Amino acid sequence: YLCGDGSECDLGQLSNYAWQAGNEELAEVLDMERSFGFTFEGDEFLNLARRVKPSNVEVAKFLAKRAERYMTTVDDKVTYAQLFVQWFGDKDKARTLLEEAAADCGYSQEYLEVAYGLAKVHGNREQIDDLLEKAVEIAYGGETYSDLAYAWLNLKKDRGAAHAIFSLVVSEISDPTTLQNIATTAMREFNNPDLALQCYQKIADAITSPDDLVQLAVKGREMFGDEWIFYTVQLVDAVKDRLTDASDLIALAELALQKFSSPDLVSEVYRDAMAASESFSELESVLTSQRAMFDNPELIAETIDRMKFIADNSTELLAAFAAACSSSQDSGICRSILTGAADAASSAADLKAVISAVRNFAPGDKTWISSLEDKLENH
Repeated sequence: YLCGDGSECDLGQLSNYAWQAGNEELAEVLDMERSFGFTFEGDEFLNLARRVKPSNVEVAKFLAKRAERYMTTVDDKVTYAQLFVQWFGDKDKARTLLEEAAADCGYSQEYLEVAYGLAKVHGNREQIDDLLEKAVEIAYGGETYSDLAYAWLNLKKDRGAAHAIFSLVVSEISDPTTLQNIATTAMREFNNPDLALQCYQKIADAITSPDDLVQLAVKGREMFGDEWIFYTVQLVDAVKDRLTDASDLIALAELALQKFSSPDLVSEVYRDAMAASESFSELESVLTSQRAMFDNPELIAETIDRMKFIADNSTELLAAFAAACSSSQDSGICRSILTGAADAASSAADLKAVISAVRNFAPGDKTWISSLEDKLENH
């Protein structure tokens, strides 16, 4: 005890004891705290113990013990017990503290916390198993059963039981971090891509940010690798179904090109981007991406057809013409677009732009050019 009669020392008594023991550093700290009217509690005793320990382990241990009566929760007691191992190598004291903490447990997570603590200080399998069984008896909810599965894996070393628990409870879990951890465990410990994919699909359902959804596909690709590329494709399908904006789908398509060897998947994502495009400018972005990243003539032709359909003025039709005639030798398509642009022209400036395009496209078609010039003159 710090005081001769075993009673709780006040700061003055602690300071005197420190001076008598020759620990000037501790004494000065205590005098300073006393001068400010400071009242010690658990954390303060532990902070002092941490500061004193390098110069006087015995005094540090005495100070640490004075904090015990302030440890009121199971979490406090487990952390406190771990300090006695880390600071003083005192596993017997830690074990006593943990056994006392076990008597206060009222939740599954508390039983598991004590079980992990006891596993670090001794190998009493029977005692640890008893705590795990008590945790099971009062367990509820997917996250709790997930914690139990990890305990079966890490403490009981029962991979089969842990695998079975994870497989059963994934459907009840919604927290993305928990699901991500289970997915990683499924691949690393059980080599089970089906369980990992199930976790990632649930994460996709919970995510609202398009950027996060695209990054989820990246994580899936990294986790599944080349060996399980089929599962990555399924994950991209799940992500794709959650995206509604053309620009986000373009980003996913470009990611798929960079990360996956699946032209069909890329085409599918680009088609979804086309379907999601609500304006001509969005379709232009889709086409620009396709030409820069994925030179697929069939897909580009589909995009241009969509541009022709959605265009509602001569300027947009001329843009569609420029796109079509830079990638297609089908003069009929080009002529059709220019005719539509002429019909849609609503100003002299629009007609002049159409005439200029026709002269470049069909310089020998005097009749067509003349008719457009007459239309301009009469406008």
